[in-house]
Amino acid sequence: MNVLYVNHAVKACGVYQIGRRIAGFLGGSTKHNFIYLEAESWQQIVDAINAHQTKVVIYNYYPATLPFVDFNFTAHLRRHGLAQFGIVHDPMEPAFIQQVEALFDNWIVHDETNPVVSAKKILTCRPVPRFPSAPPPEKLSFGSHGFGISPWKAFDSIVEAINHEFDRAVINMNIGLAAFGDRDGAAAVRWREACRAKVTKPGIELNITHDFLETEEDMIRFLQKNTVNVYFHRDPPNYTGPAGSADLAIAAQRALVVNGCYMYRHISTRLGAYGISGSLAAMHQNEDKVAQLYHEWSPERIIRDYEGIIDRVAVL
Repeated sequence: MNVLYVNHAVKACGVYQIGRRIAGFLGGSTKHNFIYLEAESWQQIVDAINAHQTKVVIYNYYPATLPFVDFNFTAHLRRHGLAQFGIVHDPMEPAFIQQVEALFDNWIVHDETNPVVSAKKILTCRPVPRFPSAPPPEKLSFGSHGFGISPWKAFDSIVEAINHEFDRAVINMNIGLAAFGDRDGAAAVRWREACRAKVTKPGIELNITHDFLETEEDMIRFLQKNTVNVYFHRDPPNYTGPAGSADLAIAAQRALVVNGCYMYRHISTRLGAYGISGSLAAMHQNEDKVAQLYHEWSPERIIRDYEGIIDRVAVL
């Protein structure tokens, strides 16, 4: 069966990056033909449906990035017999989920700890790409990355914790400029200055870049330069979905530490949480636990799960 997979086209966006990665996985399916489209209008979706004679559409959905995928549009396709599924990231607030359930036949969430009760919800694992391992760095190095726009990021708290616990360490951070909300980089620069203010020891070397690492290979190589990668968030507004930054840290096959923010609950339930399970010094050698996640959250698992979704449609 031909399946149209719709993403938006702005690359400097976390929703885009995860959506593109999932689509790349699905390209490995031997059972169904997943056709990838970066759409900027509803007409492009209709043209692709007609060109490929597809009866199933999957949207990498977020209201701000696919605003033309609205009730009128999906209802129109439904009247023409198309099955439609939405991959949902956040928010998970009840009003938004009600909208999602009116838009799509089912919604897919890549978070097996998702608490929302719904007959239309389909769970699968986090999308962790495969990438060759690399030798660890010679110096003790901590890394992190993410776009600077979200106020609940806590890059400065990461630097503060490392500065407190270690006398000598390298910190490598990539705080990118987000296409939605921080195109001029003002927020990213504020994070950089906040991080610099937390370094009080001469043996702590802080390196911060703002380059957009467009390919996941570039980002994973950046993360592999570190002994351990660290992600702290402050608790954001209620109903925010899981944070995706650490997916690539798992792909880098390095030790990983997250804090107790519920955006990292899918990881902290497996690895523990900084400040709850222990300090950075106590937790930063957990490569064996990260390897288990790397094995379980595989492209092959996601392909099987999505093939199962399409198989159910095929027999209706």
